[in-house]
Amino acid sequence: MYGLPVYLHFSTIHGKLNIEVQMELQYTFWEGESGWLVGYLNDYPEQWTQGKDIKELEEMLRDLYENIQEEAKAS
Repeated sequence: MYGLPVYLHFSTIHGKLNIEVQMELQYTFWEGESGWLVGYLNDYPEQWTQGKDIKELEEMLRDLYENIQEEAKAS
């Protein structure tokens, strides 16, 4: 299990609120048959992503988390 720091930025239309929140998400990854790294956030094991190296995989995992949060807000 690995930790991924995630930075979330919040803003508001009515004022000048800018808040940065730092949290750490746990993730699991492995090398796929293609040689790319495949992984998922442990809180969302059904949603996988991949990257050519650990840096790119972590970027993709951050994007995945942000997309999950945006979808949750929209519903």
